[in-house]
Amino acid sequence: MAIKDIILHVGDGGSASCVNLAGAIAKAHGARITAFIEGGGAEGKAASIKDAAGGAEVESHNFDGRQDELVVHHSLHCDLIVISQAHGDLASELIVGSGRPVLIVPTAGKFSSLGKTVLIAWDGTREASRATHDALPLLAKDAKVKLYHINPHDIGKNPATEVATHLALHGIKAEADHTYSKIPASETALFGARSLKVGDLLLSAASDMGADMLVMGAYSHSRTREMMTGGVTRSILQHMTIPVLMSH
Repeated sequence: MAIKDIILHVGDGGSASCVNLAGAIAKAHGARITAFIEGGGAEGKAASIKDAAGGAEVESHNFDGRQDELVVHHSLHCDLIVISQAHGDLASELIVGSGRPVLIVPTAGKFSSLGKTVLIAWDGTREASRATHDALPLLAKDAKVKLYHINPHDIGKNPATEVATHLALHGIKAEADHTYSKIPASETALFGARSLKVGDLLLSAASDMGADMLVMGAYSHSRTREMMTGGVTRSILQHMTIPVLMSH
């Protein structure tokens, strides 16, 4: 599905990077931006969004943090949600409650484009499949894509290979790779066994390949307002250094 309808959350923290990236995506896809502006300086923020969108249609609404359900409601009928890492609680609620892909933008750094070098976290789940396919409209035609599986069940077999074959039918050349977070001392040059968090491995792999976007499924244990996202999801939300597309 093409990206034609973007929900943008603009708050008091990390809004500049969100605005610039959402504007770039809107211009590239001819999409409309519906911005929900939280906090002070609403008029200035709305003007910045229109400048970043470069002629794309922009509609803005002001709200306060007690009206988060308003953003969730409108997000049910959009193609993409863009929000800052600074608003992680609302981002988590949108990931689970909207059923739409959520692009979280780090508070640190400047991001004016994405989709040229992409790491996809693949673990064989429906969430990973959903995120992978939600990312397709954002991938450049000549994108460098790596499907990365951590701790596959079948040793010696790369379960992401079939997904790479599928993406090739969409004209996307993807490399399949995998690693293990727990390695016994007999299989590593390090002293003693290695045990790394999955989130750290993903961020390290993204950094090594110079990725401009990480794509992954998001997990939760509850659909209530107070839901907590899964451990890996939560870790990525806290420590991300590049935009992350999450789907549930």
